[in-house]
Amino acid sequence: MSGFTAAGISPTTVTNESTAGADDAAQLAPLGFELTVPDGDKGFQTWVYVKVSSNVAEGEICMLIDEATQYEVALTPAGTMIPTQRIVGVAQHAILDNGFGFILKKGHGKIKSGASAAITKNNLVTTAGTTSAGRGLNWDTTTASADASIVGYCAVDASGINALATCFVDCG
Repeated sequence: MSGFTAAGISPTTVTNESTAGADDAAQLAPLGFELTVPDGDKGFQTWVYVKVSSNVAEGEICMLIDEATQYEVALTPAGTMIPTQRIVGVAQHAILDNGFGFILKKGHGKIKSGASAAITKNNLVTTAGTTSAGRGLNWDTTTASADASIVGYCAVDASGINALATCFVDCG
């Protein structure tokens, strides 16, 4: 994967606090800035620049906190159906509390399955019903609703619970 901004910021650029609670991480781009990069034969990836309000790890799903803090994100809560429009993306690397970095909005990436069930291929992935914050779950068509918090489609199974699945992420 290649791609970077004119300032040399790549999708993997992360700035974290010098010490926990210092709130001194450097913001290197405007919040909400989108970076599109080629991903070989998988098309393009679209990344969005955010500030995180809690530690996020690879594969965890992030949502807007509220309209007053645009592009400051937190993990999706366990067991809650979040409106798709509130989902910003999926972290593809760790970003610590009050840190800045890019999360994947669209393209091939990883989504972490919850503690209750693994994500399996050929299934839509949702935040609804998972028992772990920020995690994905196979969408259950028997309990489908108009807004199912769908964040992607699984191409390669997760190896088990709390594991990463290869997915086509689509968060808007």
